[in-house]
Amino acid sequence: MTTCSPILHSIRFLGKTILGVLMLCCLTDVACSSGKTTSAYDVALRRLDLIPPGTVIDKKAPKDWSHLIVKSYSRPGTGDVNQLSAVADRMARLLFTAIVANVQEEKDGRDGKRYKLDKVAVGLGTRIDGKDTVVTPETQRRLGARLGLLGPIVLRTAQEKIGEIRVVARSASMLIFDAPSYLVVEGKHKSVILRYALLLDERAGTLKPLVWALERDGDKYSGPVGPIQCLPPNLTGECVLHVDGNEFSLGQPTEKAFAAIAPPKGDKEIEAGDDLKPLASRPRFSTAAAEELESTLRKAIQK
Repeated sequence: MTTCSPILHSIRFLGKTILGVLMLCCLTDVACSSGKTTSAYDVALRRLDLIPPGTVIDKKAPKDWSHLIVKSYSRPGTGDVNQLSAVADRMARLLFTAIVANVQEEKDGRDGKRYKLDKVAVGLGTRIDGKDTVVTPETQRRLGARLGLLGPIVLRTAQEKIGEIRVVARSASMLIFDAPSYLVVEGKHKSVILRYALLLDERAGTLKPLVWALERDGDKYSGPVGPIQCLPPNLTGECVLHVDGNEFSLGQPTEKAFAAIAPPKGDKEIEAGDDLKPLASRPRFSTAAAEELESTLRKAIQK
């Protein structure tokens, strides 16, 4: 029988939280346009697709993808950062998270071009030979990643966390997915769902990502926490993490020790009014509710 050292135990917890907090990083608003859709809706829960390992992602959409939604590295920067060991601090900075999408053009015999949202995917990566490269636990060594002794543990645990991301509704012009995370709410680290809604203008081919946080208690969601944000294209940046020294065990950080402070405010915010709030915070969707949420979001971003 083997036992884990406190540092190894904390690194496993660290891997669980890195992916979630990265999802909350560097969110900035831009003005959004709308496009009416008549697509059918699929509301079965599904895992989000994975970006193929070896994909190099810089500051725009990588090869074989049309849109870079978000790419971010994390960095402990506020709170009780002095309680972090050098190892934990280094592991918290090791990986980046990226979300990409592909919009596909279709022939429309009636009046020209039409577009559909083909696929959306998430991946973890690290710097390899000066390039930010998507890796998996199975491919990181072959691709030349130098993760050290504990890095592969962080990567594997974070990869398992990706498995918790769920697509909750999709059509040819919209996709909504939920990512577990931690956020500072009223001064405390709270478990949240970070919900992304990607809205496609089927005529113009433009894609508008929205994101908001929902507090959760088991299977119950409440919120949104703050306004809904409309993201700019090719969103890249650094995520500064808040460290809570009360969430340490044996001197090492637990899963709840790290949280994003808040999604930053941008140029445009959508306040969740009485018509939007119950739709935006539903844990599951019917086809009718998914269509209503899309319609309500498209109207809200035009105000």
